Amino acid sequence: MSEIIVSQETALVEPSNAEEATLMAASAKAALAIAKRTKNLQAIKRAELVILECQRIIAEEYVRLFPKGRPNKSASSGRLNPDDWCKAHDTSQRTVRRWEELIEPDKFEKRKEAIHAKVEKAFDMDQPANYSSESEEWYTPPQYLEAVHALFIPDLDPASNDFANETVKAGIYWTLQDHEEQHTLERDWFGRVFCNPPYGKDPVHGSLAGAFCNKAIAEYEAGRVTECVLLINSLHSQKWQAPLFQFPICLVDHRIKFVSGDGTPNQNPTMQNMFVYLGDRPQAFRDAFSRFGYVVRSL
Repeated sequence: MSEIIVSQETALVEPSNAEEATLMAASAKAALAIAKRTKNLQAIKRAELVILECQRIIAEEYVRLFPKGRPNKSASSGRLNPDDWCKAHDTSQRTVRRWEELIEPDKFEKRKEAIHAKVEKAFDMDQPANYSSESEEWYTPPQYLEAVHALFIPDLDPASNDFANETVKAGIYWTLQDHEEQHTLERDWFGRVFCNPPYGKDPVHGSLAGAFCNKAIAEYEAGRVTECVLLINSLHSQKWQAPLFQFPICLVDHRIKFVSGDGTPNQNPTMQNMFVYLGDRPQAFRDAFSRFGYVVRSL
């Protein structure tokens, strides 16, 4: 795979022609897939900028060869067909015509600015999982759920799906489809709960991780939840985490390698993690989770 290079000022090392741009774009797309899986925001930005530049180079050469989208009779082969040329460059006429706007410097700069803005917005979100592909989810590795099961078998997982619950083994679990009928945050929780909450923000609840944690505390204090283990990113500067510090916490002494839908662990996790326990058996929580890090509670 060819190396993708972007300077600190994000000025791209330009390919010299459409053929080089095609090869570089393919490498960038592969790098982008890896960056999304590892939730590396800067790598995502670099790869997307490289792809954008390659699209501009391909569009420029297409317009030069086929100013009206018609076969070029002056080509050395005698007749160069735009469809064949596009296929040779892993694209289509329709797609290249959409890229033609990138030839205009102001529109190209706007597209670059949009990429920067998207990454900056992602930094404002709370969870790297949101920086991966839109459909990808990350699941709790089984060894941590074994510790949960040593403490209790969950009656409820309020943020789950069929695949995740094969390992969580909650009696009841609510999925994204359930949220569409009635959001988890508007339901009564119950019993013993395990929750690895969703992250990001929505217009109603703001920080979803914060909203789920606040919900867990409210349900516990109301007596509907008897015990709860929350698995969250360790973000001490985030105000939504402050109410959690009254409860026993396991500060994980490593970064958890969450598992993708195909069973592949994330080999480059970027966030620290912690488990928070709501319940009346702090000693049992310590016994189950101390192997993962330091169990602490406020004085």
